[in-house]
Amino acid sequence: MSQWTHVAGVIRIDGMPFVVGLNQEQERAEIHKMVGNTCSYDDDAPKWDACNVPCGSEGSLQYSYSFADHDEATEGFIASTSLSRSAIAIWGDLRDYDNENEIIEWFKGTLAKFQPNHPENKGLFSIRDALLSIEVEGQGKKAVCVWNAGKKKMNIEEVKHG
Repeated sequence: MSQWTHVAGVIRIDGMPFVVGLNQEQERAEIHKMVGNTCSYDDDAPKWDACNVPCGSEGSLQYSYSFADHDEATEGFIASTSLSRSAIAIWGDLRDYDNENEIIEWFKGTLAKFQPNHPENKGLFSIRDALLSIEVEGQGKKAVCVWNAGKKKMNIEEVKHG
């Protein structure tokens, strides 16, 4: 029988990278560098070798991002009172994987890269909010990671099932 770990999360990013001249494609590339390389069951060996996010026997965590207040059809920006730039959705069902701590450390490291003073960030982004839920099947609990923007650190809470 397989061991499964289920993950769901979101990171809300604030920032104004367009002010320094990044277009949407360049911004996506910057975000990809900070979050990491993923792989899926049917990917070839080089893609698996390049994967640097938590990974089970059938693939890794996955993520996607969407841009707020942006009109993709015209590459124009919509006036807004919000600094919200984008949201990164994170999910995964990792087979033959039970290392909750590795996922937590990856998430902490990813959030650190989005701090304005981190060298990979180049001052483009900051984290407004972030949440991640991790459940290793059969343990009767779930770890919930919550970003504390005021203290620039992550709190981890354990939620028991039952």
